[in-house]
Parts: sequence; C-alpha cells; structure tokens
Amino acid sequence: MRLSVGFLLGILLSSIFVFNDNRTFIDGELSRGQIVGRDFLHSWTAANLAGDGKFNDIYDPAVFRTHSPDNVNESGVAFNFAYPPQMLTFLLPFRNLDYVSALIVWSTLCAVLYLLAATLGSGKFDRIWLLALAPTTFLNLSFGQNGLLTGALLIGGLRALEKHPRLAGVLFGLLSIKPHLGILIPFALIAGQHWKAFFWASLSTLVVFFSSILVLGLDAWQAWFQNTPWVFAREFIEHGTGAGIFMQVSPFISTRLLIGDLGVAWGVQIISGLIALIVVVAVFIKSKDAILKMAVLVTATYLVSPYIHSYDMAALSVVVVLLVNRGLNKGFENTEQAMFITAWLTPLIVMYFSYLGFPYAPFVIILLLTVLCLKVLRPNNSIG
Repeated sequence: MRLSVGFLLGILLSSIFVFNDNRTFIDGELSRGQIVGRDFLHSWTAANLAGDGKFNDIYDPAVFRTHSPDNVNESGVAFNFAYPPQMLTFLLPFRNLDYVSALIVWSTLCAVLYLLAATLGSGKFDRIWLLALAPTTFLNLSFGQNGLLTGALLIGGLRALEKHPRLAGVLFGLLSIKPHLGILIPFALIAGQHWKAFFWASLSTLVVFFSSILVLGLDAWQAWFQNTPWVFAREFIEHGTGAGIFMQVSPFISTRLLIGDLGVAWGVQIISGLIALIVVVAVFIKSKDAILKMAVLVTATYLVSPYIHSYDMAALSVVVVLLVNRGLNKGFENTEQAMFITAWLTPLIVMYFSYLGFPYAPFVIILLLTVLCLKVLRPNNSIG
C-alpha cells in the first residue's frame, strides 16, 4: 500500500510539474525565455552549426547565444553547449529535421532505448511501466534533455555485463558522450575482472572518439579545447544561481548551498568521490550478484561528479524499480520501502527543497548506498 501511494504520488507530482512547465507554450507564450523542449534547442542548434562546420560558434558561449532566438537571447536564460564532439556526432542527423520534428524523434528514441535497456540481460523487466512514468522520465521529456539516453547506456551496459560483455563494453564506450557519468566504470570492471567488457569499452571509446574526428574533423576538438567548457562548468557550479543550480544533486552543490564555503564544498566532494570509488571497487570484488553490483555503481555515480543534474538520475529509477521488484518477491527490510520511494521522488522534488534551503539529494544517495552495502555484507544478499 505504501509503495502504491508513493508511486502514484510521483506520477501525480510529475504530471503537475510537466503541465505547469509547459502550459505557457500551449498559450503560445514563452516561459523563462525558453521554448517547448527547452534544452533540446541547445542540442538542435549545435547540430545545425556542426553541419556548417561552425565549431567555434558552438563552444564559445558568447557566440553560441547569438544563434538562439531573439526572445531567448534577450531573456538572459542559460544557452550553451559544452558536450564533447562525440555528442555532436550523435546529434548531427537531427539537423535534417525542423525543430519540433527533431524534438519528437529525439524524445521518442531516447524513451524507447531507455525502456529496452532495462530488459537487457534478462529479457524481461517486471513493472517496466513504472519507468515510463518515472519522475526522471517526465523531467527529461519536459526539458528535452539526454538523461534517458545516458541512462540507457549506463543501465544497458550493466544489465548486459554478465551475459553479453561485448555489448556491455560497447554501451560503456558510447557513454563517453557524457564522460562524467562513467568515471567509476573502468574501476568497477577491473575490480570485478570483467576483462572482456573492459577491452570492448576501451575499444568503443576510441572508436567513438575517432569517429567524431572522421565525421566532424579535428576542428571540432580544437574548438572544444580552445574554449575550455570545463572552465565554464566550474564557474557555473561555484558561482551559479537559479533553477540550474537547484537541480544539481552533487555533494559539492549541496555543501555550497548549505555552508557557502567553496573550499569545504570541494573537500566534501573529493571525500564523497573517494568513498564512492572504494565502495564500488569493494562490492565488485566481493559480490557475485549482478543486480546488486549494478545498484551500487549507479547510486555511487551521483557522488563522484560535482556537476550532475536531477535528470541524470534516470538510471537510478531503474535501480529503484529493480529493488522494489525484489522486495515484493522476497520481502522488504526495515524502512526500505520509504527509502526507495524517497529515492524515486528525489529527482523531481529536490529542486524545490534546494530553493527552500535544504538540498538533501546527497543524503538520500548516501543512505541508499549504505543500504546496498549492508546487503553485500550479509551472507544472503541476492536481489534476484
């Protein structure tokens, strides 16, 4: 009963959020200087510029803004593209479509790949409909973001790891389009002695890299390095304000918002990252449970990077549903149900709590990681 209420609450709140976030578009007006699909406009604009070979226009934030619609540019809303050229290679075909058509195809493709990835390895996924209605799914579709795609690559790789290591490695390599989400993967593969997946992940990463050079040329990488988008990202997380910051779920942002000291925030982030790394390595060495290892790696991922948004937590939604499926089959322990529902709702509601002065996301992530580690330490820890 508690789980049903929690999931229904998530669907209700997500529906209300999407309606409120897009209702001005229904009236033909702009909201916060943006258009329907919001962040996808950045990607579609970058794809069009890449097709014309204007890579410096993409990676110079000041110049990139000039390619946005006048009302978006005048609003002062964030408008930039910092992804490495591998992402441009993925996006390039969308330049052949008008914006609305491209958005529809992008959203549908990402959602389908996300749901398919959840079934890899086992061929089935109980209650998969929950993923279609997850808060992270609503967030990504409303924002025009890529969290469903990166979630598909991360989850798909982990689901395929035991039975299809070559495929797992290829998916991990493709995740280099958003590299900070894959920081823990090589350490996990080495610790778990998944050598075939490690080899294919390395090969896939190189293929994606050289493919971007073949398709776009070296000019794309030169423009990316010259404009140092990581400097822009650091400036954003250290001094940024507004919704973009409130949607961040990293230990760094939470500490910065709570304490206001950048030195302390970086210290907390480094310690959190090291703990996450140690936990993932230890679990991949000790545990033989594929789903438990997946759950630990996905959860720990959100403690490693100082720059990570709530819509990037689509992979965590898969973990939550898998853990709920296990609990419904084998029984829940202590406060697990409340823990899982809190993790399920967090990507949606954390921005509001952060706005009110309580950026709690890392606390939930740490608690969930602790619960998973306790399962590893128990003799019968199979999640099934």
